[in-house]
Amino acid sequence: MLLARRGLIRALAVSRPDYAFPISGWFWSVNDCNGKIGDAPRADLKDFREVSSRVNSGKWNGAINGWGDRLARYKEALTALNVEMSDELRQNLDLAIKQNRGRNLKAGAAAFTPR
Repeated sequence: MLLARRGLIRALAVSRPDYAFPISGWFWSVNDCNGKIGDAPRADLKDFREVSSRVNSGKWNGAINGWGDRLARYKEALTALNVEMSDELRQNLDLAIKQNRGRNLKAGAAAFTPR
């Protein structure tokens, strides 16, 4: 019971923005989420599928829970940050969101990766 309470306390602490952001940064760093492909950091290449996989499963090209929801949130973030999206990217992203809403992505599965 004590362990369950500790887990709940940790979960509640992580949900607070003043803890969530430093913990997210720590996780990003420790798990090498910006690992390089050649000379370029993975996240800078907009390798959203692979970074999502690393965060979700701890592996590159692993399973991803809620892939459609992640794509929708990614699109919202791009919009909020005023990142330019081509019409083709926007249409492909909308289609991928619609096709994957409520679905998980299996390890190694091919998926639309917005770039």
